[in-house]
Amino acid sequence: LLGYSLTIVNIVTPCMVLNLGSSYAIHVIGEYYTDYSKGMNAIESTKKILRTIFFACLTTVIGFMSLLFSKTQALREFGVAVGFGVTYCAILASTYLPAQLSLVVPPKQEQIRTYRKGYLARSVLFFDRTVARKWPLFVLLWVLVITGYAMTRNHIPVNTNYMSYLPKRDPFGKSSQHFAQKMGGDIPYVIIIEAPEGEEKFFLKSENLTSVHSFEQALYSQSADIRQILSFASYVSFANSVYSDEEGIPTSDGLLNLLSRMVLLMSRQGQEELSSILDVEGNTLTIYLQHFDAEEQALWTLGSAERIEEVILANLHLLPNNSKLTISGEPHKTLNFSAELLQDQKMSTYASYLLVFLVVLFAFKSLSLALYALIPILTGVMANYIFMYFFQIPFDMITVSFAAVAVGTGIDDAIHFLIRYKNKLGKDDRSTEALLSETIRETGRPIILTTLSIIAGMLMFLFASYTPVRYFGSLMSMALLNCMLATLLVMPSVIRLVTFLKRRFAR
Repeated sequence: LLGYSLTIVNIVTPCMVLNLGSSYAIHVIGEYYTDYSKGMNAIESTKKILRTIFFACLTTVIGFMSLLFSKTQALREFGVAVGFGVTYCAILASTYLPAQLSLVVPPKQEQIRTYRKGYLARSVLFFDRTVARKWPLFVLLWVLVITGYAMTRNHIPVNTNYMSYLPKRDPFGKSSQHFAQKMGGDIPYVIIIEAPEGEEKFFLKSENLTSVHSFEQALYSQSADIRQILSFASYVSFANSVYSDEEGIPTSDGLLNLLSRMVLLMSRQGQEELSSILDVEGNTLTIYLQHFDAEEQALWTLGSAERIEEVILANLHLLPNNSKLTISGEPHKTLNFSAELLQDQKMSTYASYLLVFLVVLFAFKSLSLALYALIPILTGVMANYIFMYFFQIPFDMITVSFAAVAVGTGIDDAIHFLIRYKNKLGKDDRSTEALLSETIRETGRPIILTTLSIIAGMLMFLFASYTPVRYFGSLMSMALLNCMLATLLVMPSVIRLVTFLKRRFAR
């Protein structure tokens, strides 16, 4: 309906909708099993968690819709498509599923007993007891995660060269690399040098073309990544060596004009690439730099592109005064695109944090609870940066969206937990510790079950043949696992710490 086409980004949309949308159905079924023994039917039990489902869906959609702040069209389409899909799933889980449960055979006593005392129930008890005994350890662990994030967040690589994701033994990849090595690169850098305004035949004057030739020689000698230079100055230098047995630009303008006519004559005789290196007025030069990553012995990379641009900028003083230089070509565009990717990642993530915080603040009408809700998603995203750093997983067109998506989906567990916790506050004189313990026992099982089901779906991405999709699956799995653990272990520990400090300073 929206006219979107499949791209390397939104091709994972069906799997994302299936994985995330199933969590709402699991919440409904889990609550039904919990309340069935109390005499409540599927519709009545679903009404109890409609608020949880609504805000969980809203924050998930916000996480994806925050990709609209991205400048990359493919990321915006991905966010919109998954956002709509998740919304449909939440609506169906809240309406169609309870109606279906009302028509099927109710759960048996054995199933309810397994639900209450099975492996997941015992795991929840373990989490509860661990938090009660070792909550300072989890607070310390959270501080370590923050420290690790601060140390690694600016050291995550960026990769926009999708040829590098091909298997090392892939025939196409091997042949492409061999061709690029033999030809001195595959995609050239393009440098355009324009004469100052008001000049005529500026680059047909010996002193000006000599300056350009010196600039080219400096680039070639200072950058091991540059394999070959195609330019008017290099052709004139070659023609001069043939004509007078001397390399370089001739000092005589007359000889230079003669050689330039020879070069232009060659361009008219089938050498089409020569016609692009000098315009007919002699005021614009185009230089082509064939390059290859000398350090990694691979096709050009962002690293080689950055090194080449540094050398270009360092030698601008060699060019004629008042001349204008413009860098273009696919490597330069890709270098700018990588910076744009990182900017997109920051913008979408910050927007996701802010919007999710405002929604949670509105839902709880409590600043402290809204701040507590940020703990799991902050932990999940920060831990993933550490994971990316140690395993050298780069940001690319797909992985760049993980943080915003993780914020929207990872906070679902925190919302579920804090809604139950808030409902218990002020009802009796029980301590904060007792309320936290009861909340962990009530919400732990559905939180673990929904998270593990989503992670299991995300892990299916590991079977993809395309490396960025596998990276995205592993990053989302790690983020959601960390968000779940932070919801059940770190967030209650921080609440205990705040309660402890309040009591201490209240004395």
